[in-house]
Amino acid sequence: MRTEIKNSFKGLEINTERLLIRHIENKDRNDFFEIFSNEETAINDGIRPYVEMDKRYEADFKYISDQMHFAIELKEGNKMIGIMHLTEILERAVECYEIGYDIHYAFRRKGYATEAINAIIEYCFNFLGIEMLVALVNEWNEESISLLNKLGFLQEGKIHKAQKHYKFGVVDQLSFYKER
Repeated sequence: MRTEIKNSFKGLEINTERLLIRHIENKDRNDFFEIFSNEETAINDGIRPYVEMDKRYEADFKYISDQMHFAIELKEGNKMIGIMHLTEILERAVECYEIGYDIHYAFRRKGYATEAINAIIEYCFNFLGIEMLVALVNEWNEESISLLNKLGFLQEGKIHKAQKHYKFGVVDQLSFYKER
């Protein structure tokens, strides 16, 4: 089943009213830089913001375009306004994936994250039969916590010393889950 699910993400394209969710492509390089050169976005994600398209940027972009990371593209203007990822979680007794997301600071509070995550939830639960999605959030990211609550995720706890943050050192994260 796991191989079938992973294969189902290859060539993924999900259309919503305003968005296209698809694999990240080379054409997204500038938009990716723009998203993660913003300090607030980088802080919430736990990465050092990009200052230039240097070797670190190139390595990171190659990594995300090779993995299960997806562009959140605004149909109007064909601009990547965010990314999301799905990572298989083997430690659970059921088919489980972690979902992560970032939206460009200029496109927040417009419902795009809600629209994109709802589409992925529907795809994962109704098409693929995945049993559970989880999300990890830094404690200070109140917008993301509120979004997950709105989408029906439940907080299951706190993971102590979960991440080595570039700015704050070792930080705790809140763990959320949603079942099919």
